Amino acid sequence: METSSDSDPTRENVTENDSLNEEQTLTVDHYLSIVDKLLNDSEITVIERESELEGYTSAIEITASDLYGDATTFVIDYNETIADSDGVETESVIEGVMSVNGTTYTVIGERETESDESELEFTAYLDRYNYVEIEQSRETGEEEFAYKVVKDGNVVEEFELEIERSARKTEIEIESFVNGQNLVIDFETGESASGNKVLDCEVYDNGAVTRFTVHASKDGNREMRRYRYRNGTHRDVYCD
Repeated sequence: METSSDSDPTRENVTENDSLNEEQTLTVDHYLSIVDKLLNDSEITVIERESELEGYTSAIEITASDLYGDATTFVIDYNETIADSDGVETESVIEGVMSVNGTTYTVIGERETESDESELEFTAYLDRYNYVEIEQSRETGEEEFAYKVVKDGNVVEEFELEIERSARKTEIEIESFVNGQNLVIDFETGESASGNKVLDCEVYDNGAVTRFTVHASKDGNREMRRYRYRNGTHRDVYCD
């Protein structure tokens, strides 16, 4: 899996934009709904247990809170068979099902583990024309993901995501490939003067960069993200 770096041409010789346009805002907000569940280890709870589903031996139950403190839980019930092991590196095959918001996906994949490193590849699908391919690699302080979403036999979304965690901050980079367009989005966790969570963001698109912060809040019962730009302007995006 390859991700962008500071030397990537995407980040070189760019002009500075004052704000995102409507299409860029919708794209960034879409990915925010994905990454906000990955921003802090303390907000993700992973429980490995015996499966309660007949025919499966193991289960992973994952609960993640988003920027607003709302939790989402999904469960993967599976059987894992060791295919090869030399005492240092282990390769295994995973077969199971994943339940998300009442929808069940068939899961087939492979896992590789070695010391403090692991790699996981699996496909979660409803049928042969509608599925999601996911790759994950993990080592101390760093995680990488690659996603491909197929609907009705067509690739509708494909992106790579890299997370780097330290004691002080979490950085997330997304490289998106949609309709032939390449968009790079950098997120970094921070805090506002009031102590609320803030994301510092940079979006690289077609030779230009836009820098801004995202503040998550609620307007009554409505969840809202405020995009605050360097020039002092802002845009509010409601999430319902």
